Amino acid sequence: MPCDTNHSQSLEINQLFGIDPNEIQFPSTGFKTITKDKFGHQLILLQGYAPFNETKCPSCGGENMIKHGTSVATIRLLETNGYKTALRATKQRVLCKGCQHTALPQLSFIKKGCNISENIRRKILMELTKNISMKDLAQQVNVSPSTVVRMLDKDLPTPRKHKSYLPHHLSFDEFNAGNGSPNAMSFIFSDAKTHRPMDILPDRKLQFLTHYFLQYPESVRLQVKTVTMDIYSPYMILVSKVFPNAKIILDRFHIIQHWARAFTKVRIEIMNQLNKGNSEDKKGYRRIKRYWKLLIKNRFELKQSEYKNYSLFEGLLNQSQVVEQL
Repeated sequence: MPCDTNHSQSLEINQLFGIDPNEIQFPSTGFKTITKDKFGHQLILLQGYAPFNETKCPSCGGENMIKHGTSVATIRLLETNGYKTALRATKQRVLCKGCQHTALPQLSFIKKGCNISENIRRKILMELTKNISMKDLAQQVNVSPSTVVRMLDKDLPTPRKHKSYLPHHLSFDEFNAGNGSPNAMSFIFSDAKTHRPMDILPDRKLQFLTHYFLQYPESVRLQVKTVTMDIYSPYMILVSKVFPNAKIILDRFHIIQHWARAFTKVRIEIMNQLNKGNSEDKKGYRRIKRYWKLLIKNRFELKQSEYKNYSLFEGLLNQSQVVEQL
């Protein structure tokens, strides 16, 4: 069932594990427990709810869909402070009344039909570039050696060694490779259309990436048409240097994430400036603390026709009026 979501907690979890707060909702409390896996190892288990956010049936395109039970999936995540970590996601199943097709939400941080997060896959691919045995690597990331072998065969294409090919549309991203990485963030670039990883690098600094991409022939680099990326200025400089014909596409999710962080920072600064010894300031502080979620809602989604009593406000108000008074 839907959770009373703590927005700041969701953002923190997103940063750690690459989980979109819109895809997984966490309750305000009790979403994390320490338990044991089937081998008796200690395990951090996160409990979350995955709503079905699509408005149309993925099979027929109809819009007459109803909730139709749930399905629980356990997804392996990167270790946290030495603990193995997993997410138990309760997915909302829906039924299309038009074609009787049932569907579950698709999560961007795992591949369809897979229970291993993309961050684990990226960690494996990065470690495969080092002198480490399959068995040791499998133990590091809590997967079987056969899984590591499959990733070596499927996920690292031959061109990464020869640097003779790049797709027309690239996607840049970074991820936290864990405590064993010499740098805070590692770099991955993929085919933006197929999402197939092209290579994983241990550093995202401009000098390192420039040296790497200049190893591709100029004729190959000139064929790159677009690069999708985060709002990270070194990436923009990199594209202008090594892919002069490419247009930059800013990742919508990262834009929203940056906006949410900036909003949270400003909100906290304003709240801290209020004098809690003053009754009006104290009331303002409590209002913002209680109703800040309304400030980040799309104004067209605010309930205009529903009037009710809101704590700390006088009279009957709708959500738009609460926002105006905040």
